[in-house]
Amino acid sequence: MSILSDGLSGCKNLVTLKLVLENCCFTQEGAFSLGYSLGLNNNLTTLELFLEGNFLDLKGASNLINGLSKCSSLSILNIVLKKCLIGVQGSSLLGDSLQNLRNITSLSLNLGINNIGSEGVLKIVIGLTKCQNLTSLNLLVDQNNIDDDGITNLGLQIAKIESIKILEISIYFNQVGQKGVSTFVKALSSCKNLQNITLDLGENNIDEKAIQSVVSVLSKSINLKTLKLQLNDRIQKVYIDKTQKQMK
Repeated sequence: MSILSDGLSGCKNLVTLKLVLENCCFTQEGAFSLGYSLGLNNNLTTLELFLEGNFLDLKGASNLINGLSKCSSLSILNIVLKKCLIGVQGSSLLGDSLQNLRNITSLSLNLGINNIGSEGVLKIVIGLTKCQNLTSLNLLVDQNNIDDDGITNLGLQIAKIESIKILEISIYFNQVGQKGVSTFVKALSSCKNLQNITLDLGENNIDEKAIQSVVSVLSKSINLKTLKLQLNDRIQKVYIDKTQKQMK
């Protein structure tokens, strides 16, 4: 990892970078080294990092994001931290670090299977509320033991990001019920600038009736153009253009 980090720190004119380092025994020390090296690249605008299956543990993800926050030109970030043993405490540190990404306009963050729970997802999204230039957010928190309180708080915090226009949330295979979904979409409906919403609510305690309720609430959003909902692998509904009053 030190060889890679040293090499990256010397690429002063780097603008776009994609790194795939999945399942390679990458540790929190490696994450710190990588983040620090990337932070030296002031011209970097677009970054994709695929780190699934590494042992980032408590501080790894936070160390990485802290380094990336030094990339003053970074505006588009796609980072996969699935199965990285982050946990609740790690999520809290990660949330503190994410708020330093002030220039980010587009963020895709995959935190699937990290046992972050409802408390962890709250800490993360609180950090994101500080990113007031964010216009596009893709957040995947699949299989993380998130309940109704978790998805409720998720919605309430996202509603504070006034700049957001495109939102994709995957909360597949958690412990969310109809009550949580109801309060979640009610919060999202207050996001005046939201134009496109994609929600994957599959494998939760939700039925098709709840999906109809989601459509009913969000269709009243002023600027909403596209709404895509997935309840499970067999049922997918797409609502396009609220003036049509039609679901496909």
